[in-house]
Amino acid sequence: MSGMTKLTKDQFIPFLDTAKDADYSSSVWKRIDYSTIFELSAGEQEDDKDYICYATAVTEINSNKPELPQEIAIYEGNPIYDFLATEFYNLPVGEACKTGCLICFGGTGAKAWRAQVTITEKTLNTVDGVITFTLKFGGTIEKGTYTISDGAPTFITSTPS
Repeated sequence: MSGMTKLTKDQFIPFLDTAKDADYSSSVWKRIDYSTIFELSAGEQEDDKDYICYATAVTEINSNKPELPQEIAIYEGNPIYDFLATEFYNLPVGEACKTGCLICFGGTGAKAWRAQVTITEKTLNTVDGVITFTLKFGGTIEKGTYTISDGAPTFITSTPS
């Protein structure tokens, strides 16, 4: 497979803002690390059109609503576990369920998404040793690039072309 590079799971890096800073001016980005899952869905919002020129309906994509089911192993002292354990314990509602998320994609170009996500479906499973949760993206997803220095990411907004 000449000319191709196999990307690995550790090159796709999700971060959460444990400071929950909605304008990103004082974000504290922590990597979701001790997880065994990563299955980011584009969450296409579809509409079927039954045009008279076709024998069957045509599906059109109207928008996207990405989501990322996740988990974190229950290691007290791990900043992401401590953040999610607090979220679980406090049972937040409304805007208190939101935080910043940064998805750093593997491969060339160091592409990234930055957005506010709602943390939903929190489940503490002490037998499996994890808290499972889903990050539901909403509103505007900023597209850009990233750098990581000493484990801390920096997001650079792309200039619209």
